[in-house]
Amino acid sequence: MEFNDLGITIKELRIKKNISQSELCHGICSQSQISKIEKGMIYPSSILLYQLSERLGIDPNSIFALTQNKKLKYVENVKYVMRDCTKQKQYKELYEIVKQEKNQNNFQSKEDKQFLILHEAIAIFMVNKSTKIALNLLNHALKVTLTNIDCLSEREIEIMHTMAIFHGENKEYEKSINILRRCLTNFNKLDFPRDKEIKLKIIYNLSKLLGLTN
Repeated sequence: MEFNDLGITIKELRIKKNISQSELCHGICSQSQISKIEKGMIYPSSILLYQLSERLGIDPNSIFALTQNKKLKYVENVKYVMRDCTKQKQYKELYEIVKQEKNQNNFQSKEDKQFLILHEAIAIFMVNKSTKIALNLLNHALKVTLTNIDCLSEREIEIMHTMAIFHGENKEYEKSINILRRCLTNFNKLDFPRDKEIKLKIIYNLSKLLGLTN
């Protein structure tokens, strides 16, 4: 958790309680300290955080929970926008979002990092036409969670499906067909797939490539 995230939560709680900085810090610390905490310049000690929480009428653990939930909501919103950019073929906008998020470091979990790398690969392929870099990124994304190549997760299938598309665009049809067949086999093994559109995309692209090679 970054200093800035916690500071923003403390500031929001203070404003919600209609308490000024001087009222919040009275008898606890200096107003300068509160200002620096809210700006994310310094991190409060556990004792200071407890005292501030008490004055704000909230448990210290709740402050951490609110901060974490805020970040989770933010990440989910960004992921929605990135998916929409991909769907609308707004690849330059997608690339800008990816670059911004890489700098901000909000995508922390394995799954979130994998999602970001996948969309970075898509953006680089579509904007810069850099097949090699895009495929290297997809391989990296796959390795983030991969444990068994014959038992892929839904996200891993999505990554491999993207690989197949890139190979197909590069006229490496046989390689693309082999990957798509593996994707289809693995998708059929999923007990409860969340996004059934993935299967339709795999079948569509496989049919298209088989038509080109026959």
